[in-house]
Amino acid sequence: MIAISEKQIYRSKDLSLVKIEQVPANAAQLASWRISFITKTCAIDQTGQDVILTWISDAFNSENVDHLHNSGVLPWLDSHVASLLADSRHRAIAS
Repeated sequence: MIAISEKQIYRSKDLSLVKIEQVPANAAQLASWRISFITKTCAIDQTGQDVILTWISDAFNSENVDHLHNSGVLPWLDSHVASLLADSRHRAIAS
């Protein structure tokens, strides 16, 4: 793949289309949540090369999270997703 910039992958205004529904409370709900999140996120990729799918698959399929501190070619998208996950509605409620 030819090196490209994040601006060539998606338009910055398209970040508003990337949303995170309520994070599932159990494993039974995880599969459909994951498919929905991946589909919505990858929909903004304008490259036809699945750049975002490759990026997000690496995060979901990684057994070792040590390398995930690097956003690669998608730092804005990475920051956007992190800010969505930081929303208080996604935090576990302590009982």
